[in-house]
Amino acid sequence: SLGSVTDNSGTTPTITYAIGGTPLSGAYAFPMGVTTVTMDASDGAGNAAVQQSFTVTVTDGEVPVITAPGAQSASTDAGANTATLDVTSLGSVTDNSGTTPAITYAIGGTPLSGAHAFPMGVTTVTMDASDGAGNAAVQESFTVTVTDGEVPVITAPGPQSASTDTGANTATLDVTSLGSVTDNSGTTPTITYAIGGTPLAGAHAFPIGVTTVTMDASDDVGNAATQQSFTVTVTDGEAPVITAPADQTAPADIGGVTATLDVTNLGSVTDNSGPTPSITYRAGSTILTGLHVFPLGVTTVTMDATDSAGNAATQVSFTVTVTDNEAPTVTLTTNSTQVAAGDRVVVNIAFSEPVTGFYGSELNLGNATLTSLSGTGTAWVATLSAIGGGEVTVSVPAGAATDAAGNGNEMSNTLSVRDTTITETQTQISQFMQSRVDLLLKNQPELAHLLLGSETGRLNSQVSRGTGTFNFANRSDAPVWMMLNGSWTNESDRDLTYLFGSIGSHIKLNPNLLVGGMLQFDHMDQTDGAATVQGTGWLAGPYFVARLPEKDLYFDGRLLYGQSSNKITPFGTYTDKFDTNRLLASLQVSGVLDYGEVDIIPSLKASYAREAQSAYTDTPGNRIPKQTVELGQIEAGLAFVAPMPLYTGEGEMTLTGGVKAIGSFVNGSGHAASVSPDYEGGRARIDLGMMHRMVNGGQFQIQSYYDGIGASGYDSYGISFRLEYQF
Repeated sequence: SLGSVTDNSGTTPTITYAIGGTPLSGAYAFPMGVTTVTMDASDGAGNAAVQQSFTVTVTDGEVPVITAPGAQSASTDAGANTATLDVTSLGSVTDNSGTTPAITYAIGGTPLSGAHAFPMGVTTVTMDASDGAGNAAVQESFTVTVTDGEVPVITAPGPQSASTDTGANTATLDVTSLGSVTDNSGTTPTITYAIGGTPLAGAHAFPIGVTTVTMDASDDVGNAATQQSFTVTVTDGEAPVITAPADQTAPADIGGVTATLDVTNLGSVTDNSGPTPSITYRAGSTILTGLHVFPLGVTTVTMDATDSAGNAATQVSFTVTVTDNEAPTVTLTTNSTQVAAGDRVVVNIAFSEPVTGFYGSELNLGNATLTSLSGTGTAWVATLSAIGGGEVTVSVPAGAATDAAGNGNEMSNTLSVRDTTITETQTQISQFMQSRVDLLLKNQPELAHLLLGSETGRLNSQVSRGTGTFNFANRSDAPVWMMLNGSWTNESDRDLTYLFGSIGSHIKLNPNLLVGGMLQFDHMDQTDGAATVQGTGWLAGPYFVARLPEKDLYFDGRLLYGQSSNKITPFGTYTDKFDTNRLLASLQVSGVLDYGEVDIIPSLKASYAREAQSAYTDTPGNRIPKQTVELGQIEAGLAFVAPMPLYTGEGEMTLTGGVKAIGSFVNGSGHAASVSPDYEGGRARIDLGMMHRMVNGGQFQIQSYYDGIGASGYDSYGISFRLEYQF
């Protein structure tokens, strides 16, 4: 009915109202907001009026209505002092607009969005809402009450252990700070420690054994923790303490060497707990119970104790000294009857009772030094080394050792052992000179060939097990002739080496006579066990060679004088020097007698050698007297060389042989007169051999001999083979 229309026709046209083309008729429910209503009209002639419109604006003037939820309650989250809740879906709101407004939840003006950690206690949550027209609902609220329903948690410590306090049977400990407690409230509750319901406050004296300590705690709202406990174990770690008595002294029982005593009631023991332990007394490994027989001297008695907990006391001891007043006696014995320098003399020293403080420096020694002393108690052994200066004597002076009671020994007997240093030294020298003189004669050069100048130079050597020889000589027609021989033998622990050389020159007075001079030298080294003797010497003098005219019979002779310088180590401990004078003379007849195809070779030789040792003083200070060795020898022999037929007709065969009578003597002055020679007297020797000379210039030779016929205790024989080829 709003608006109007006019028309010139005089008739008022009807207005048509429409909303969006939809005609309106009567009342219409306009929605909130602005709605445009159009107006149209036509007159009777069909003329349409210009469309007009107007707006209808509808506004919301009604507030929303909030419905709050009921009061909320919750318990704290596990291990926390809050409860996490989402209350933004609680309650509701309605509005006339047909659209449900959003509710704003807030705590103290702070909006909530989703879950919120509500503290313990009561928290008010407000609710607000506004519709689209800005109409605000009346604010509503509700409460959220959070309560603490979680008990505290106690963590107990591990089992505790301790030893008793010194001198006590308890251990004082403060355990009230052990373990811990936690609570969700954020406030740490107090732990109550108790033993059997009795609370602990600070240090407590725990007895030996196992004690259980309980732990309790409650939070501020009265939630009680589950009770926990731990144990305190106290052990007796303190050993008993033994107090030893003073050292004991007692005289030996009358007429005996022991003292009978009971020491098992001496000393004492204390302990911090339990019954008093018993003491175990020992002498060595023997447990003492009552009376015990103690020997002379000092006996250590040990004391041991163990308490009921097994703690062993520190061992203590005291001594029991049994004294006597009788001095020990000493007796010296030995198996040695004679000694030389460096020899050992073993002396057995027997005391009548055990002694100490015997070191050997107290021994009275004559011509000996102490090498070692060993032993203990009553039996001792002293080893002496003879210095070679005379008779060895030894004795133990009074007071050199003491027995267990401190009594010094009585003086011993004096032991004497004869010294043979001088005798043994002279024996070694005389044997050395005798061997050297013998080798000197055996190595003398043959001189007959010098007259003829027929001998060629030679160099031979022969070695067998334990022995060896070599010899060298130049041509006999040389202006100066020379020769060199050597030999060595090894027999068990006795070795002998000998080197001999000779050089000479001469003039021929006529075809049957020459005279000249020669120089000889030799060196000999003899080892017999630990003893060694060596020496180098020389000889010089004239010689001659003569021949019977128109006969192959030769005479030669020589006369030589010289000296030697020698060293001797008689016992392997020291070395001395000594000199000798030497003389050698020989005369020989040799030749060849022709009896057809057989050659007869006669020989006659007489020789004499003497060596005189000068007196000297040895290292130990002994005067070694002079002595002389003389060796004489006469040899007479007849040899032959005979041809033998060969059935093969090749080469030559020769048979050789001979017999020789030998007489020798050995004399000595001084100590050498008592030394037995290697051989002295008469004997015979037989030689037999064969030689085959082959057409190619080679030869095969066999030689054998036996020496010692008619002699007692002298036996020497041998055989040799020799084969030569020319290439």
